[in-house]
Amino acid sequence: MSKALSAGMTKWEVTQRAVEMLQPWQGVFDAASLDSLLQRQVLPQLVLSLREGLQISPQQQDLEPFRCVMSWQHLLPPLHLSCLFAGEFFPKWLGVLAQWLASPSADFGEISEWYSGWKSMFQQTALEKDEAILGYFNLALEMMQSVLTYDADDNLDGNTQGGPLAQFQDVLRAVSSNNYLKQLESRKQEIRVKQTRQQHQQAVKNAKHTASLSISFKEVVEAFAELYNVEFTPKVGKLLEGKQLWQFGRCVCYMEHNVVFVQEGNVSS
Repeated sequence: MSKALSAGMTKWEVTQRAVEMLQPWQGVFDAASLDSLLQRQVLPQLVLSLREGLQISPQQQDLEPFRCVMSWQHLLPPLHLSCLFAGEFFPKWLGVLAQWLASPSADFGEISEWYSGWKSMFQQTALEKDEAILGYFNLALEMMQSVLTYDADDNLDGNTQGGPLAQFQDVLRAVSSNNYLKQLESRKQEIRVKQTRQQHQQAVKNAKHTASLSISFKEVVEAFAELYNVEFTPKVGKLLEGKQLWQFGRCVCYMEHNVVFVQEGNVSS
């Protein structure tokens, strides 16, 4: 069934109607099969919709490509949705903002309204609290603030080089070279590194816990011996199958798995 649906989707355009046709299948396919289907047939078209279909134009903005892509938000895996906008929308959006802010005739009232309008497009969506998306909007605010507080006299004195957006050139250059696939690979690498770090931390924690249990049991035995005034000392150089032998009163014992074994002749009990 998934193969037949996949073949049929090659003829689809990523419209609201396509979303409505696919949504009922969410409960039919398992998550892995549906994700695979979306990545093969839908995501490439959504990438093109943002990359080629959406033009950022403050004067006359066509929002249809944006709305079309966002209509898939509840079907797409969150990671892919975030990478889609981070890699295909924000590079061109921030580029337009930078050009507008650099214009001598820039109207900051219009820029502020434009910024707020776009930010509202992400509210009440699956990306409303996405850290990467919020990061791009915060970067835009920093750029706007830098231009508003820029003092041209400081630049004439040589204290500020390259204008109010000079400090953002490196990050804007990095963002402009981004795309969906680069974002996806970068995020997956971050996830792998995070998982490796967490596994290492858990292994260290488990090792410390195991060590503390071993020490704690020995301390319990020592406390018991002290309470009843019983000798409890290691027999120097005496081992049994690699385990330290202890003199416990009149008995010889060793400890293993939080249990005290007493040696009676050649038998341990």
